[in-house]
Amino acid sequence: MEDMDWRFNTHILISTAFLQILQLVSGVAIGPGSDYKSATVALSEHLLGFRSGYRTDLRPVNNPNTLTRVSLDVHIIQIIKLVEISQVLICNVWLEMKWRDEYLEWKPEFYNNVTMFKLPAKYIWTPDITLYNQADIGSNLLDNKMEGIASVWYNGEVELWPMPLFTKSNCQITVRYFPFDVQNCTIKFSSWAYDGGEVTVESMASAERQPPNYVENSEWSLICSRSSNYTVHYEGTELDDYYEVHKNIIFRRKSKFYTFNLILPCSMLTVLLMLCQSLPLSSGPIRIQLVVTLFMAMAVFLLLLGRTMPASNEYPLLGFYYISNILLIAVATCMNCIVQNIIDGGALMPRWLSRCLFRSENSDDSQDKTRVDLNTRTKKINAKNSTTELMITSFLDPKI
Repeated sequence: MEDMDWRFNTHILISTAFLQILQLVSGVAIGPGSDYKSATVALSEHLLGFRSGYRTDLRPVNNPNTLTRVSLDVHIIQIIKLVEISQVLICNVWLEMKWRDEYLEWKPEFYNNVTMFKLPAKYIWTPDITLYNQADIGSNLLDNKMEGIASVWYNGEVELWPMPLFTKSNCQITVRYFPFDVQNCTIKFSSWAYDGGEVTVESMASAERQPPNYVENSEWSLICSRSSNYTVHYEGTELDDYYEVHKNIIFRRKSKFYTFNLILPCSMLTVLLMLCQSLPLSSGPIRIQLVVTLFMAMAVFLLLLGRTMPASNEYPLLGFYYISNILLIAVATCMNCIVQNIIDGGALMPRWLSRCLFRSENSDDSQDKTRVDLNTRTKKINAKNSTTELMITSFLDPKI
């Protein structure tokens, strides 16, 4: 017991003598009467000065077998844009990182009870956390971390808040239910040079978190965002597993713009197609003109949809709706041409059409027996519907 007290007293004497020598050399007063600024300057000189031997390029552990555990949290501030053509998600995120630096430890009682101080992150070791699925090769997350401010505690705990990041990550989107689709994109963060035997990366909060300072996007509505931990092993390497943090972002498209600009006009064109087929037979050329106009309008909407969607094997249901309407318009155009040919040429109904309509085995014989001059019938129809034809013609051509 006396041996332990002697060692403790010896340690106190040596520490006091060291502080006095440091005070005389540096000219800074360290002790209960010194202010916070002087204590912080002396502390930073003691931890990061030339004589401390601190290296920013070496992992801060005394034993190389010691793991450096990095806690990472990703805060989604805003969804800037989702580029469907190139399948790239652009977000504004904040990163929060925590780890323990064994070289940045001190006793607060020797430095005016200073338990924490802040300094630029470029003066200390920082984990090389990298965005793994980045779409912009020119962006560098390490440069952004160096511009942040780190908070260092007396027990070696370090907390780093880098500057806000604009991430461009790859995102496999689904367009089947466009414009009522829900997208699920993932942002992957991990250490680039250190495997799991040296640095482990884990999420601070695995539950869903809605950032309080989230900025709404005009096109996308954020449903939720969650963080999860993954362990990945790359085949063909002798390295240990890599620890990754995946940030899943689930968001829904705001469909009002597309509803009023793509869906409602197409529905109105479908109604016009049905009304066009109800016109009298005497207005044959006018009916054909209307149907061809509807066909061109539907083709324009299909072209607009194709420019919005990415080139992939998955096709949206809205595109199938457009194609089905185009097929209906094509069939209506063919039928109108056949009917107009029969009326103008005085020809009989084709046998295949008679069989399809009447489903009679003796349709050919009955058609031969009931031959009627179609020109006479056409004149009667024209006499009954002359007023309707004149109204339609004047509506389409105001010069008449």
